[in-house]
Amino acid sequence: MTPLYYFITLLLTITLLVLLSGHRRRRRRRLNLPPTIPNSLPIIGHLHRIFRQPKQPLHRTLTSLSSTYGPILHLHFGSRPVLIVSSPSAAEECLTTNDIIFANRPLLLSSKYLGFNNSILGAAPYGPYWRNLRRIATIELLSTSRIVSLARIRADETRSLLRSLFSTAADRWNRAEMKTNLKNLALNTMMRMVDGEKYYDERFWLMVEEAFKLSGNSSVEDFVPWVSWFGVVATKRRMMRLGKELDERFQKMVDERRRKRRRSVVEEEVDEKSLVDVMLALQEEEPEGYTDEIIKGILWVLIAAGTDSSSGTMEWALSLLLNHPKTLQKARDEIDFHVGCDRLITDSDLPQLHYLQNIIKETLRLYPAGPLLVPHYSSADCTVEGYNIPSGTMLLINVYAIQRDPKLWKEAESFRPERFDEGEGSEGFQFFPFGSGRRKCPGEVMANRMMGLTLGALVQCFEWERVGEEMVDLTEGEGLTLPKLFSLEVKYKPREKQMETTPHSYFTALLIITFLLLFYVRRRRCHHLNLPPTIPGFLPIIGHLHLLRRRPNQPFHRTLAFLSSTYGPILLLRFGSRPALIVSSTSAVEECLTTNDIIFADRSLLISTKYLAFNNSILVTAPYGPHWRNLRRIATIELLSTSRINSLARIRANEIQSLVHSLFSTAADQWNRAEMKTKLKKLTFNIMMRMVVGGKYNEERFCTMIEEAFSLSVSSCVEDFVPCVSWLGLVGTKRRLMRLGKEVDERFQNMVDERRRRRRRAVEEKALIDVMLALQQEEPERYSDEIIKGMLWVLIAGGTDTSSGTMEWALSLLLNHPKTLHNARDEIDFHVGHDRLITDSDLPHLHYLQNIIKETLRLYPAGPLLIPHQSSADCTVEGYNIAGGTMLLINVYAIQRDPKLWKEVESFKPERFDEGEGSEGFQFFPFGSGRRKCPGEVMANRMMGLTLGALVQCFEWERVGEELVDLTEGEGLSLSKLFPLELKYKPREVMMNVLSQL
Repeated sequence: MTPLYYFITLLLTITLLVLLSGHRRRRRRRLNLPPTIPNSLPIIGHLHRIFRQPKQPLHRTLTSLSSTYGPILHLHFGSRPVLIVSSPSAAEECLTTNDIIFANRPLLLSSKYLGFNNSILGAAPYGPYWRNLRRIATIELLSTSRIVSLARIRADETRSLLRSLFSTAADRWNRAEMKTNLKNLALNTMMRMVDGEKYYDERFWLMVEEAFKLSGNSSVEDFVPWVSWFGVVATKRRMMRLGKELDERFQKMVDERRRKRRRSVVEEEVDEKSLVDVMLALQEEEPEGYTDEIIKGILWVLIAAGTDSSSGTMEWALSLLLNHPKTLQKARDEIDFHVGCDRLITDSDLPQLHYLQNIIKETLRLYPAGPLLVPHYSSADCTVEGYNIPSGTMLLINVYAIQRDPKLWKEAESFRPERFDEGEGSEGFQFFPFGSGRRKCPGEVMANRMMGLTLGALVQCFEWERVGEEMVDLTEGEGLTLPKLFSLEVKYKPREKQMETTPHSYFTALLIITFLLLFYVRRRRCHHLNLPPTIPGFLPIIGHLHLLRRRPNQPFHRTLAFLSSTYGPILLLRFGSRPALIVSSTSAVEECLTTNDIIFADRSLLISTKYLAFNNSILVTAPYGPHWRNLRRIATIELLSTSRINSLARIRANEIQSLVHSLFSTAADQWNRAEMKTKLKKLTFNIMMRMVVGGKYNEERFCTMIEEAFSLSVSSCVEDFVPCVSWLGLVGTKRRLMRLGKEVDERFQNMVDERRRRRRRAVEEKALIDVMLALQQEEPERYSDEIIKGMLWVLIAGGTDTSSGTMEWALSLLLNHPKTLHNARDEIDFHVGHDRLITDSDLPHLHYLQNIIKETLRLYPAGPLLIPHQSSADCTVEGYNIAGGTMLLINVYAIQRDPKLWKEVESFKPERFDEGEGSEGFQFFPFGSGRRKCPGEVMANRMMGLTLGALVQCFEWERVGEELVDLTEGEGLSLSKLFPLELKYKPREVMMNVLSQL
């Protein structure tokens, strides 16, 4: 080549760069792009600004730029446009409104050579292939049931770590380097879960480390492709070599496991079924859906991601605890209280260890494993915060900056696990270390289980101290994940061993002394704290339970209403071992459900909810937190929104027409008798089944399962409040709960599986289960089978019993008040007429009918005590101190019959709502209020209004005899009539034409 050639090439290159630079400036002025930072250079863009401080991690550099130039920035990393987001509102818009647009991944060298040519779950482009990977990961490999089935492996590896530490320390202080210990634990745990056996080959661990290191170092070549023209391809060669080695390793792993399966070694010699066995079994059924490439990619993702991020977070957590000894002691006290010293912590203990979970959350807040998440990539033009974002823009969400933003967090740089009990981080996109949206990490549950179990066991078993007086160095290292720059070295020794067994006589004596001491301490504590009033007659062990059963035939809510009228509207009782706050005043309720709404957003963990509510995982009983918020979002946005309810109007109309037709066919033009309880229950059950699963279920067992569930939920209360009952062998109720819970789970799993098969064919009507199964295909981790089953159970059980019961009460009241019945009929005749049946669209005009339903719910609310709340922290109500862990019972029945709030309180007067009664404060709230308010209120009112309206419109109704309908209340979770309603009816002459055409 001549010098002239090089000169011309250089001249053309410079000219081209100048033209491109000018074009970019004009384009920025023309488009409303987000703010940028000064000093962008040709070719490299802003890379020189990003890597100006080579030892500072990238997320910190971007945090500094965002604090200077704004929370949303548009930069250029070489030839790539990059959107930097550091605000919750922008992150929310990216991952909700624009979630599909940003569901792609940028194509990088590392993901090409180390991600099986961009075919692994973390790097694959958004589309059918990625959705299949996501489905495999979340439904087949990382579902709750699968994680539970692998609990023994996690426990075994945790014990191995504890044995190793104990053997080198015995009863003295010893030093340990924890980074290696925790990485070995995480790798062995993941390898056993994934492949069924440990890997002692050190090269495997080095491969994981090298992959993360190369993924970070490849950035220059990704953003400035022409670097490779000058032969700077050493990084690429290393990635190609490592990628080839990874492929060979994982292919051998798959082939070896396949050979074992053929020899039936898995069944005969291997104790545990690994995840690769699961995928190979699925491969035999669907070879095209589970190729070797897919299996290898998923294995690589699970092992690499599950090892480095979890071990790193545990190292950060231990470092923070050593710098905060009081927090460490508080965590140990919690574990000692809930677990004790005679056994190791297990997976089943974790839901009770709220403070330990808060420690992990606070660690992830300060040091998220992925400080910038995994980069997203826009597949189309969109807008974020009003700015135009072009297609092909890389998105980096600075979770690190958001989770340390002093505008969102109090004392943002401080380590304060208590903040999560105070409600911090619960709103919007303030705390999301595992990402959000379609690309959210599917391993969140697995990671939290592993970290909680390991950290809990280390805190439970050993004393921990810093090596010197200096605080543990918390300097951050560089990499894709957020490692510590300096490995953690600690001093530790085993805690003194507690007494393992105690002779029976000593145990009995100790138990008696403990109860006496607790009684004495409680009396002393009552003098020191400003606790609410209580009632006399407290007894050890059972508390006030004997006083509540003095009148065995009186419903529980009436007993509490009597006590409140005698001793005051706010009472603190003891139901066995549980403190219970009884509230019967509007001001106290308002304070509980507004000022203290987050604190009282929890639910009490009961035996019935454990076995009948999928281990407290359904919407009604789940503890307040991310899982519950996801369930609530599914219910309110996807299933019970106004548009969804409108779309199901035809089902409600069809079933109500069937009821009307059934009544008409047996009466013709004469008076007939009917028992309405059964008819109304059958109606609501059929409506809910058709709306929820797309078809009627005529099997009587299904209805009896619902009745048995409500019955057992009440009868199990003694064991919930007096746990020692189980020591005496009185566990008949628990056995019935376990048996029924298993049957419920199997029924709903069959229902889900059957509907999934039918979706492949044409389905007559789209039901709510179809909505959830469609969403499951897009976001399997948010819509697992467990979540779908729980949601079906809540909708069917909750929507059947309460609605039918309220309609039976309403008909009973109308029969006792013929003038009110006549007023309702006149209103319907005026607005609807006689030539058609009432429809959903008529209900907004039928104010008096709506008032009848309101007045019925005032006198006989379906949930007279609502569903029990539980305080997650100490608080004050009406100036009284309320301790964390207190059950809250709100007596809606008493409040809605309070003569200080309502005129003629015991009378049935629907007109009172037109006069403004019940419109102020917490005087009328039969569906609850606050975060835990029933999301099915609109659905229930539609169903009750349409049914009651049709019955009033089409038939004349009378009592069977001269006596008024008996309004005695029965016992149960919902407020049912003690005696089923029997009445006389006949078709109205003016409606005969309409009725004869049904």
